[in-house]
Amino acid sequence: MTKMLKLGIDGSAMVVPNPTGVALAIKRSCEALAALDGVDLRIYYRLSRLKKRRWMPELTGVERSYFVGPLIRRHGIDLFHGPDTRLPNRLPPGVPGVTTIHDFSALQTDKFSKPSFRETRMKHYREAVARSDLILVYTQAIGDELCERFQYPSEKVCVVPLAPAIETPREDARSRARELTGPGPYVLVLGEISVRKNTAFAIQAFLAARESSKELEGLRLLLAGRPGYGSEEAEALISQNPEAVKKLGYVERDVLPALLAQAQILFFPTRYEGFGLPVVEAMSLGVPVIAGACGAVKEVAAGAARLVSPSDIAEASQALIDLASSEETREHYRGAGLKRAAELTWENTAKALLAAYQRVI
Repeated sequence: MTKMLKLGIDGSAMVVPNPTGVALAIKRSCEALAALDGVDLRIYYRLSRLKKRRWMPELTGVERSYFVGPLIRRHGIDLFHGPDTRLPNRLPPGVPGVTTIHDFSALQTDKFSKPSFRETRMKHYREAVARSDLILVYTQAIGDELCERFQYPSEKVCVVPLAPAIETPREDARSRARELTGPGPYVLVLGEISVRKNTAFAIQAFLAARESSKELEGLRLLLAGRPGYGSEEAEALISQNPEAVKKLGYVERDVLPALLAQAQILFFPTRYEGFGLPVVEAMSLGVPVIAGACGAVKEVAAGAARLVSPSDIAEASQALIDLASSEETREHYRGAGLKRAAELTWENTAKALLAAYQRVI
């Protein structure tokens, strides 16, 4: 009989009022791991989350505790996983530590984040490299970057892809989404309004496409996401073009699937990603995708999205024209996207995580 793996995971990143991105990825991974035979999962939270505990997700059949070193020892944990770049300050002797690094966006350019954030992330990266028995990444592109930046041995890196973290749209949510969008077709940009997400570029490419092609005259660009670092240029473009571009702000998680599913195209010309969840989420709903051709997104899309240079407005504009004006082209990417998304499941993610853990225990 296979020995039960007593697994501890740091769930601190899930303790937010409106989980997106990393928080959702960790939650779905934990749910999938808890469903596997042979895994006894306990979620740990940093003591700093105590005041925010009302936002802790309920996970069926999963125990939860706070980060206190002796508790980890008392619980007899076989392995501890820090899925957000960090491990506890101390782990009991003989307990391997596995860390997930999502990306190195903070190190790309000073235009992506504040200096204080870059300093903090660099500290976390160095600690992960020094203390981890194994580092997990979502894509080979990030794994290669890890090895190159920190001279980290490739044999201690494991790629574990994510899966779509979005639900099937509910019927009642479709009408609520239409209240947000108003009538008519739209292209959706999903994610924070920021330099890294290339929001200003997305607006410029869309406006150029509308000006070049009558096919896009009735099409609008909708932006779903909060303002992020370096949003000023995008905000100015939004205010200057109210008839073509609309900012929706944060969209409730129960409405988001309908908003995405009803889009004609997902436009995601990001400059850098560790995975690119919106790409596979759109694909899973049958929405054609135009995405920035950065390393991780190119890997995740696997030929099922129209890729464009995130610095070439003419190329991105033409891609928008091609897809918006041709049902046949949209159908091609719709079918390719559905096929690609079906290859990515949370069950497969959990099995890959378990296989990775078994390498170090």
